[in-house]
Amino acid sequence: MLIDSIHSYLGFTMNPRYVAYSYMVLIPVVGIYGLLKYRKLSGFNKLAVQLTLISAFVQDYILLPFDWVTTNLPLFHAFAIASTFYFGLIYKRLFWKSETIGRVIFYVSLVFVVIESLNSLFYQGLHSFPSFNIMLTASLVIVSSLLYFRYLLRYPSEKNIIEFPPFWFVSGNLLFYSVNFCFLTFKQYYELAGVETPFYFQYYFLSAGIIILYVSYLISFRKDAKSRETIILSDD
Repeated sequence: MLIDSIHSYLGFTMNPRYVAYSYMVLIPVVGIYGLLKYRKLSGFNKLAVQLTLISAFVQDYILLPFDWVTTNLPLFHAFAIASTFYFGLIYKRLFWKSETIGRVIFYVSLVFVVIESLNSLFYQGLHSFPSFNIMLTASLVIVSSLLYFRYLLRYPSEKNIIEFPPFWFVSGNLLFYSVNFCFLTFKQYYELAGVETPFYFQYYFLSAGIIILYVSYLISFRKDAKSRETIILSDD
């Protein structure tokens, strides 16, 4: 592969552990930053901080020993289910001007939580990779994100959209979960066809997506806290 050839040319061998370390450091940093700014954040970002801290614990616990395939998959199942619930709550908060859409998204997330729980217990099992759960979470996030961009067009703001904290949060989610959904779909297809997806390709591809996702969360937290500080100063 091209990536392997580049690394061979540079004189060292790729080690997935080092890629994992990059976002094992990034995710806790983003979570701690959000925690420090917690009181200044909007409701949706407070929930995002909580989800980020849970993610930091799960990712570090799973990847630090680097034997998650055999020992920590039940925790991964639990995290996928928790993520679905949290995204339902977050997008319900984001649709505060359209409560009907927000409630529908939340109720759908509850249905998905039940389906994912049943899948983990009875279909895929707790000791297999929760690809079905992740695909359900991804579908919820993708549809909710697209609806939110439509919502932004319906309720335009005078503020530049790139200064709008939810824009970064939703954009990061849409990008990452769209890529993740497509990847898992093709992975399922290749597995059914008996063709194995190259490990390095899938690992580095998804790792880049995780980094982009949490950088977008960091920008959302920063802009949210900054805008609230401005409001407080103006009120004074």
